[in-house]
Amino acid sequence: MAMAMRAAAQGQGVALSSFAIAAAELAAGRLVAPFSISVETPFGYYFLCRPEEAGAPRIKALREFLVKEAELSAAKPE
Repeated sequence: MAMAMRAAAQGQGVALSSFAIAAAELAAGRLVAPFSISVETPFGYYFLCRPEEAGAPRIKALREFLVKEAELSAAKPE
């Protein structure tokens, strides 16, 4: 994916990507999203840990950080 994004940013073609992966390039103006259409997939991410460690402060902190990052990356650029 990184190579496809770099090639598209250098004018060598187009790339299909998630907004999360392309966000920095879109924000910097190196890429544009020519269409407003997006497609949802059935794929996702899961946070797993040992049940006995789920309440540990370090595990909770990591989970909260990952959720915040996911929320930021899920937002579509304007």
